[in-house]
Amino acid sequence: MMDGWRKKGGGSVLLAWFCFFAFFLSFFLAFVLHILIPHTPLPEHRAPLYILTNIHTYHIHIHIT
Repeated sequence: MMDGWRKKGGGSVLLAWFCFFAFFLSFFLAFVLHILIPHTPLPEHRAPLYILTNIHTYHIHIHIT
């Protein structure tokens, strides 16, 4: 019975953990950047994409200045 449950729910549990870690790591990265570059805004709930665009923007910004 537990094997059946694991086969049914295993994928979604894995996906949930993956999403959690992706969110946590992206937020952590944003926080580190916020400490290193004080004018970096901390993300709201759209963390991963927001941070990727932020890093890209600040990367360009740093190269320009």
